[in-house]
Amino acid sequence: MSKNITCTLVVAIFLFGINATTSYAQMSKTLLKDADLPPIENKDGEPEMISYKDQLIRIIEKEDIFLQPDVSDESIARLLRTSSSVVEEIIKQDFGHSFKDYLHKRRIDAAIEKLDHPDFQHPDFEEKEAVEELLTDVALNVGYSSKGHFSKMFKKIKDMSPEEYMEMNSKRSKKKRKRSDTKDTE
Repeated sequence: MSKNITCTLVVAIFLFGINATTSYAQMSKTLLKDADLPPIENKDGEPEMISYKDQLIRIIEKEDIFLQPDVSDESIARLLRTSSSVVEEIIKQDFGHSFKDYLHKRRIDAAIEKLDHPDFQHPDFEEKEAVEELLTDVALNVGYSSKGHFSKMFKKIKDMSPEEYMEMNSKRSKKKRKRSDTKDTE
């Protein structure tokens, strides 16, 4: 009789394990569907179980989630269906920053990409209003609600103001153009 109970228990645990694995895979697939990301599939076409870290990296690479003004560790945790402390821990371990520091770093890196783009370069730094407008536009595009907060974080991360960066970048671009013009005339 105890053998029957043991066998029944083993079979039940085995079936529960298979069901739980399928359930976790389905949850992973649902999460990725909600994030508009294609699921990672194994050779049999079944969804793979994906760690929170892998899911977070895929979200970071696929979407500019950190450029959204209202992003928080809680909102990312809801997307991953975990807690904000798990998100904090992943970012701390894998990226070496707190969530807020990582958020600001990503935003400033995106701002630099924009400032390096020819459409965002401004040759006349005497026109303070135009420079202010341009920087406000960049700040809003990378997730900051004000140019002031953007400038403060930019200076903290890059050790220079966005205006100083733009001026330095403009001088660098002019030198490149001069070199290119000199090569063209030769």
